[in-house]
Amino acid sequence: MLTHLRIHDFRERLIVGFIDLLLTLTAPFLKFLKIAPDTGAQQRILLLRLERIGDLLMTLDAIALIRSRAPEARIDLVVGSWNCSLAKLIPHVNHIDHIDMSWLIR
Repeated sequence: MLTHLRIHDFRERLIVGFIDLLLTLTAPFLKFLKIAPDTGAQQRILLLRLERIGDLLMTLDAIALIRSRAPEARIDLVVGSWNCSLAKLIPHVNHIDHIDMSWLIR
């Protein structure tokens, strides 16, 4: 089940597969959402990238796009400790935090 994801741990594969399915089903409707007008308050964005190094690298363009869409926002990124040194090199992020999830550590 969900072997196309090539994730060794079954629980992790199931979680990623469920989220992937949910995003696939909701993505067509997201384009109809209206963005709330700017209220003048500082916008904060929290990004979670707890996966491996390749997953973080594959999201660099998405992080840059978020920055371009919200140039004044404070962007915080949470990664696994194994990605901290790499995450600190991403120019579009204001703050890096790390968390280690037992189901992600091998």
